[in-house]
Amino acid sequence: MIFLDFEGFMDKNPSLVGYQIEGQFKQIILDKNFLQISNETETEFQEFEEFCEWIILKSNELDEPITAWSSNEFNVFKDFQEDINYCNLLQEAKKKIKQNKTLSKAHKAMPQYWVGQKKNKSGKVRQSNNPFLKKRWDLITVLKLLNYPGLNTGYGKGKVTARLSAIQGGLNARGSYKKLTPVQKGKWTKLLRHNFIDVEGMVYIADKLDISSK
Repeated sequence: MIFLDFEGFMDKNPSLVGYQIEGQFKQIILDKNFLQISNETETEFQEFEEFCEWIILKSNELDEPITAWSSNEFNVFKDFQEDINYCNLLQEAKKKIKQNKTLSKAHKAMPQYWVGQKKNKSGKVRQSNNPFLKKRWDLITVLKLLNYPGLNTGYGKGKVTARLSAIQGGLNARGSYKKLTPVQKGKWTKLLRHNFIDVEGMVYIADKLDISSK
């Protein structure tokens, strides 16, 4: 399985990708607005279209699915090839968790499971209410459920766009990654760490729940 996660702005091509193939993890900058970082650090740059074509070709060569959390990445790749070998790990994890009575019970006891739920007059939660507001199937929720050891307060769910904006603003103003403030450099480091956890976390989930392409 090829585990992959994009980071970027809403309604724009991704700015960064992290992926793992045959146990090897790598991150690539895909947005020219961050090219200066590639020029001054070890993180490579590749054109977005070129990367997508390459990773699809690699998936076909290895006969391994591109694996991501939800269908977002699939929607990116289908613009390049219709019949993508793709694994929606969220769907596979849902099946496994629901089939496991112990995990299912623990999952429903998590506070994230009930986010967005409203209560009736008797004070009980209406379980069928507005499922789109629930966070029960967020990647971070499933990682917590399965006791993934790599999470910390700097994980940064919901902070990706803000971090990218701050870094881009700094590059525009200073013209160099090396001239960014320690805070701005820290945001880039945290973004890379967040992306790494997203990918490593999916590998962890697949292993814990015995999900494979075979």
